[in-house]
Amino acid sequence: RLAGQLETLFARITEAHRVISNPGLRVAYDQALEVRGAGAPSPSPGPPQAIAADAGTVSAALNQAEEALASGQPLKALTLASDALLGASGIARRRARLLKAQALLRGAGTRKAAEEELKAALEQDPGHAEAHFELGAIYRDGGAGALAAACYKRALALRPRYAEAQQALAALEAPDAGEGNVLKKLFR
Repeated sequence: RLAGQLETLFARITEAHRVISNPGLRVAYDQALEVRGAGAPSPSPGPPQAIAADAGTVSAALNQAEEALASGQPLKALTLASDALLGASGIARRRARLLKAQALLRGAGTRKAAEEELKAALEQDPGHAEAHFELGAIYRDGGAGALAAACYKRALALRPRYAEAQQALAALEAPDAGEGNVLKKLFR
């Protein structure tokens, strides 16, 4: 239990250092804080209620968020996904939460904010295999191999042919990939 808490703390410190020491990430983080501090993020055209109007509009906003993410615009993707989330339900809500977490991970926020978004998504929909996979990637990147493996296994239990989860789990279980091996390497 203490080891898990220490891993989480170390991952948070590492993420904070990464963001603070990278000027591009620092600017994105500061902008994300400004957006959050100003209330509901809504630099997209029209008020957030406009996106809540119909499923077609929600779907279009999510498509735009995916395009923004693919073109390296995580803040725009975050705003679009956040706005779409206000009117989304069912699969669209699942998609919006995942896009929001991905945008946070790619520079529109922090790893911790993405983790919280994915946890919220899983509270609402425990059967969301992609959210388990993304959460596993966060834990893996933070050095919490056991937590990552548990998330990948859950994703595979929900979707047995999930190739990315199979590969990620296999990489974690490789002889030199365990978190214990990382500690052994550090203290040789």
